Amino acid sequence: MIGSLLSKSNCCMEAAAKCASKLRHLLQDRSGVGSIEFAFLVPVLMAIYIASLELSVGMTVDTKVARAGNITLDLVTQGPRTTKAELKGMTDVAASILSPFSAENITLVYTGISVDKSKKAKIDWSWTSATEGRAFTNGTEIDIPAGLKIANAYYVRVQISNPYDYLTNLPFLGTNKTSVTMRDTYYMRPRRGSKLECSDC
Repeated sequence: MIGSLLSKSNCCMEAAAKCASKLRHLLQDRSGVGSIEFAFLVPVLMAIYIASLELSVGMTVDTKVARAGNITLDLVTQGPRTTKAELKGMTDVAASILSPFSAENITLVYTGISVDKSKKAKIDWSWTSATEGRAFTNGTEIDIPAGLKIANAYYVRVQISNPYDYLTNLPFLGTNKTSVTMRDTYYMRPRRGSKLECSDC
């Protein structure tokens, strides 16, 4: 009876010793460390890469949107007058500048702004590509940058906006946004004459 108990005790001790030995061996084993580190790092590196790609492409689109607004306004202000047809044509000019990015939903808003002798800015005329018609009520007083509030001055303003659709969708970053709208505003003086007329705006 006692011998049987001692035998079982020895077996248990041997089994415990084997388990302890295997556990020590497992803790000392470093053969899979590289794979584990790789599995942890890959999602982080992929997120950084995709975020960098989105940021660089987004900045390129924003630069093109700004350039499109600046160039089209420069073209509009070169003459003494403009028309709805000419302003509508600026949409195609902007689209060509934005190429190869989409300009399907681009919006251009041109506004003639006159500043009276008391330095109050009022809308002389306006046009928007969204409706191909008047954007604001003529004669409405508006706010402009303080540096432009010069008595008897005249400006033409362009407000350009174009949505940029993300190349990827990253729901694990905690956002469900799929696009962002790039916007810019520019003011210029007429090149020829003291004001720029738009008879049918």
